[in-house]
Amino acid sequence: MRCTTGLDMFGYPPEEVGTEGSWWTERIHPDDRQRAVADSDQAISSGAPGWTSEYRFRRRDGSWAHVVTRALIERDERGRAVRAMAALMDVSLVKETERALRETQRVLLEAQRIGQMRAWEEDLRTGVVQMDLATLLGDGEVRYGPRPREEAWNLIHPADRERMMELRRRTIETGGPFETEYRTLLADGVERVLLVRGELLRDPAGRPQRIVGTALDITERKRAEEKAERSQRLLRLVLDTLPVGVMVLDKEANIVSFNPASERIWDDLIASGASRYARILGYWHGTARRVQVEEWASQRALQKGETNLNELIDIETSGGRKKIIRNSAAPIRDERGAVVGAVVINEDVTERVNAEDALRESEKLLIEAQALGRIGSWEQDLVTGAIQSSPENERLFFGEGSRGQNLDDYARVVHPDDLRRVMESRGRLLEGGPGDIEYRVVQPDGRVRWIFGRATVLRDEQGRPARIHGVNADITERKLAEEELARRAQQQSALAQLSLTALKGDGTQALFHEATAALAHTLGVEYGMVLEWSPATERMEFRAGAGPSVDEALRDVSARALPGFMAWFNLRSEAPVVVEDLPAETRFVPCELLMALGVKSGITVPIAGKERPFGVLGAATKAKRRFSDDQVQFVWSVANVLATSIEHARSAAELEEKREQLRALSHKLIEAQEAERGAVARELHDDFGQVLTALRLNLQRRTPDESENIALVDGAIARRSSTSWAWRRRCAGTWSAKRRGPGYSSSSICSRSRRRPARPYRRRRSGSSRRPSPTSSVTRVPAGCGSRSGPSTVTWSSASATTARGSTSPTLASAPPAAAARACSECRSASSLQEAISTSIPHLAAERPSRRGCLWPEVPLDETASRPPGR
Repeated sequence: MRCTTGLDMFGYPPEEVGTEGSWWTERIHPDDRQRAVADSDQAISSGAPGWTSEYRFRRRDGSWAHVVTRALIERDERGRAVRAMAALMDVSLVKETERALRETQRVLLEAQRIGQMRAWEEDLRTGVVQMDLATLLGDGEVRYGPRPREEAWNLIHPADRERMMELRRRTIETGGPFETEYRTLLADGVERVLLVRGELLRDPAGRPQRIVGTALDITERKRAEEKAERSQRLLRLVLDTLPVGVMVLDKEANIVSFNPASERIWDDLIASGASRYARILGYWHGTARRVQVEEWASQRALQKGETNLNELIDIETSGGRKKIIRNSAAPIRDERGAVVGAVVINEDVTERVNAEDALRESEKLLIEAQALGRIGSWEQDLVTGAIQSSPENERLFFGEGSRGQNLDDYARVVHPDDLRRVMESRGRLLEGGPGDIEYRVVQPDGRVRWIFGRATVLRDEQGRPARIHGVNADITERKLAEEELARRAQQQSALAQLSLTALKGDGTQALFHEATAALAHTLGVEYGMVLEWSPATERMEFRAGAGPSVDEALRDVSARALPGFMAWFNLRSEAPVVVEDLPAETRFVPCELLMALGVKSGITVPIAGKERPFGVLGAATKAKRRFSDDQVQFVWSVANVLATSIEHARSAAELEEKREQLRALSHKLIEAQEAERGAVARELHDDFGQVLTALRLNLQRRTPDESENIALVDGAIARRSSTSWAWRRRCAGTWSAKRRGPGYSSSSICSRSRRRPARPYRRRRSGSSRRPSPTSSVTRVPAGCGSRSGPSTVTWSSASATTARGSTSPTLASAPPAAAARACSECRSASSLQEAISTSIPHLAAERPSRRGCLWPEVPLDETASRPPGR
């Protein structure tokens, strides 16, 4: 390779220019080297006359120059390349100018793209419009090109096309610039809004030549303006519709804008800030203290830039009405943050505040009522699971200072024995079942409370459970009262059954067993025992018991009742002895037997007696327990029933002993009476036998003396009367015999009759000189009567007969006729005597008539019928 001239423009002197092709290729830019070599090789091998190549060539200072090589190939007759001649041109300045132009164009197009502006030009002579093809094609690329006028006008919206054509005509006629907006339709049908500015250009002759202009896409701006306008209309509509008053103030607190609600609240608005603050009256709600000018929220917003919300103020409007408003104000700042105004919001809350005050008062009363009635309310959202509970409901479940958040918190305090039942009831409630339930809760301090719950389910439009409302009431006192009534009813029933057992009289041992069993069952203890005190041994003997193996363990066991021991202390206590912790007892030495059984607590009551205590009644349990007063009284009542039954048994035994003694005495008395009756019967038999014998002997005489017979009969009657009357008084007046003693009996009557001295017997016979002896002895012949006494002599006196006939005898006169009649009816000997007299002496019987077949003189019975025995 040989270089003729020109490389000095690249800084290479001729002597540095090499003659090898490699020197040239080494100075081509690496990125262009392969392409430049390939262009030459392609031309040489293809038979081309030459080639043109553009690449970057390195200057001597290391910079790069843009060059263009044009070469011609010389070939031989066979077409082979022999040599090539080339010219090298430096086009760096052209390249730089093109680059700058492209950059300028790029910036312009980018600016047009960013500003959404397009340039256009219409040649009025040819009718061609140079315009951005992107507007026509809608592909977003900036490409200018010619288009026929008709095609360009079709891009204008049909509704705006006629108006734009009229604008073009006026512009051509009058000249001058113009500006307007129109809508265009892109190829994809999208509607855009363009702002068009244009101007008419004329040729040197003044004739219209071209119309040039720009088109700015203002679609977004128009939409924003329309949106802002809609927003303004909406804002005004909202402000006019708002029930709260809205005012906009400037820096001097003058009202710039307001809505109708502000006028309704204040009755009349004062635009001037100074005048408004001087005339309005406001007081802090609930304090009656006037709001000062600098304390108004609007002033604090304007002066200090503060935002104040929801301040309750009592105002008096210009119309004189009093209202309660909720006042709020916030500052309005410019772009630098300076306060340029304030917005004030007033809300008339008179009715709401009054309602809230009434509601708070009602809630306060409700809370107090719930606290007094121990009733709490609650609500659960079944979607979120959150539970809203009143304070009293929280206290029912958690006591003081705790609260539950969800269902698990409440379930944890439900009594374990009731939890399953409560959850099952909740499931039935959600399915439409009843909502009432009673259950127990265990509060954190360990106290157990009874709760009555009532709930209802609220459902959504699809019928699914949405919320549960309920109330809970503390019914612990009612439950305790019911349990107390049940316990007392059980105690009364046990006492009644025990009293019935006592009345049956089956024996005290059966009563003891039933009493201990009743104690163990009613009090819920393991052991019930009855122990009897033996004064002789000073020990307590086991009588009956109830409990596990208590009979076998204590059947032959006794406890010492010495001073200081438990048995001695219980026996001498005037009140029930209650033990809560037997091992820790200090009042006495605990009973070893009870300690061996594991007893911890118990009640012991002495069983009282008439002269001394019978023993003690006890109830014991292995668990530490505090007995109530009614349980202690129940044990005492059982002990009183046992004491009464024991005393009754003792009294019955004593009465039975007295009855046995009385039966023995009665038997002896009856035997004595029978003996006396026999003696009287024999006495009467002997007396009347003697009289009858005397009568028979007198009648056997040749000349019987009737007066003597009468005297004998009268004497016998008087003797019979005296004996019968005395016997009647003895039999009828048993009280007299008791008072006189058992020694007084009928035998004494008989003995007195036998000891009576004989009366003188005077016999008078008319016409007879023979006088009987002053006394006449008659020998009494037993005649087989079985008398125990031997023969005796009876002396009869005639005076007695006379006295008898004249009814002057004290014996006969003092004998009551009724008693005498009863005696005659009872004595068969008297009847026999009467028959004998009637048979042997008919005229005597006719001479002395008698009533009821008796020989007594007739005396009215009424005189002695009411006379008591012994009178």
